[in-house]
Amino acid sequence: MPDRPLTILQLTHHGTLAGSTQSIFSLSRELARRGHRVLVGCREGVWLARLAREAGLPVVPLEFAPLGRLCSSLAEVIARERVDVVNSHDTRDRRALTWLRWRGRLPQAFVVTRRTMPLTSPVELLAVGLTAERTIAVSGAVAHDGTPERDSRSFPTGSRSSASTRRSRRPHCRRRGPRSVTPPAAPSWWWSPG
Repeated sequence: MPDRPLTILQLTHHGTLAGSTQSIFSLSRELARRGHRVLVGCREGVWLARLAREAGLPVVPLEFAPLGRLCSSLAEVIARERVDVVNSHDTRDRRALTWLRWRGRLPQAFVVTRRTMPLTSPVELLAVGLTAERTIAVSGAVAHDGTPERDSRSFPTGSRSSASTRRSRRPHCRRRGPRSVTPPAAPSWWWSPG
């Protein structure tokens, strides 16, 4: 990590009244307080946009559909704003960023934050998990449910320090996939940028 302030894009499709929104806002505000330039990428008019603006954080309004338009918009914003790190907090964001990475259009650090048990397919979890530099999970259970082990970290909700960075071997936790694989082919309906 460079020894200088970073430009960080916090990205979420959600951004409505929810705990995840408050978490993204709190993280963004703290990173800005520590001297980093934090951009909040979300839909215009959502609660997160209002919170960010009230705190003086720059908001990057984005449309999150169709995937092709989102990919183009994100690539443009990341280049124009000279983003160093993109932190994705929602499924739609992750799909677009994974697509950009696989197309060679996202050389910046790509971080995934997962707060809930996934509703997406295991293939998608594996593809995104192996594409991102780091996956951050809010609990051990979330971390163990489909995230590749190689760079997963668990940060229990409300905690400021890392929990164990090694996976538990409890019976209900399954180790998923090899540590290093070529990203699998995904169904065309998932990847097609429209």
